[in-house]
Amino acid sequence: MLANERTFAGWLRTGMASLAVAIGLKAVFGDFDPTWAAKAVATIFVVAAIYIFWAAHDAATKTLDRLNDHNANAQPNGRMRALAVIFSFASVAVGAILWML
Repeated sequence: MLANERTFAGWLRTGMASLAVAIGLKAVFGDFDPTWAAKAVATIFVVAAIYIFWAAHDAATKTLDRLNDHNANAQPNGRMRALAVIFSFASVAVGAILWML
């Protein structure tokens, strides 16, 4: 179970790295012309981050369903879902802010 939680955290880190690339694109190509091109590429990374968050949730949930806990306390599925939802909404907000800049 701990390995599943570490894997879930690793997926979340990967999603956050994808968001960092999106923000970095704005920093690097701030005065890039046409601006829509840099924003479109940043949007791809934001969408990838959202996909990674939900793939992490799905994989962790399926793994937990297959495990026998032997009295170990795993993170509840609801908590993993909440993290995926929060990170997804934050990713959408980052994408929206990048388009407004």
